[in-house]
Amino acid sequence: MKKKIIIKSSFELIAIIVGITLSLWVNEYQNFRSQSKHNIKTLKSIKSEISKRKKYIENKVEQYERDIKIGNFTNSNRISLSIDSLLSMTNSGRSLILTLKAYRAINLPISVYNSLSSDGSIGKLRDDSIKIKIDDIYEVTPSHIDDEIQNEQYLYHHFNEFIIHNYPELIKDQNSKYPQKILSLFFKDKVVLGFIDEKNHIRKFILRLLKSYLNKIIETDLAIEKIIISYNI
Repeated sequence: MKKKIIIKSSFELIAIIVGITLSLWVNEYQNFRSQSKHNIKTLKSIKSEISKRKKYIENKVEQYERDIKIGNFTNSNRISLSIDSLLSMTNSGRSLILTLKAYRAINLPISVYNSLSSDGSIGKLRDDSIKIKIDDIYEVTPSHIDDEIQNEQYLYHHFNEFIIHNYPELIKDQNSKYPQKILSLFFKDKVVLGFIDEKNHIRKFILRLLKSYLNKIIETDLAIEKIIISYNI
């Protein structure tokens, strides 16, 4: 009799343990599945925003290539510079003087990242390598680009001040109304040519950074896509 009671109690205990184990496993699986869905949503949101960053940077690359082309033309033809040819290169965008002196601010889309970072969603991603890539896309590389933009901005202020003091007729942002005589003197000024040359060096470096950043965005986008597919939910 006692043996039957012991056996019965043992089965009941085993059933309880199995039940608790299954309950814990189901609960853990549900939590895992829930977090996986949340991670997928997080990654898709980041993927969408870095796609916007890609388009933004592609546009900036085109702008910098255009600015550099004008700077190269000016420096390569400083002895016999055709002002008409130079002006024609800026008809569809910024004016000539603004192109030569100004800088281009970089304002990347970041609202989605800020939101996901503040609520801890990015920190909950399981793949550390993708978190490193996202950090590089949003924090590390943009900070390097910003540093060079600040260098160009610093040079812009000095160049602009020089123009205001020495060629005030050229501060108007209107290509067609620039006095040809003043423009001719402007492009023979060694200080002006020095500013233009230095601006072009900085712009070329920024362009390299932008192209490298563009490649990182593409790589990160592909990495996120692979992780999303791997969840298989």
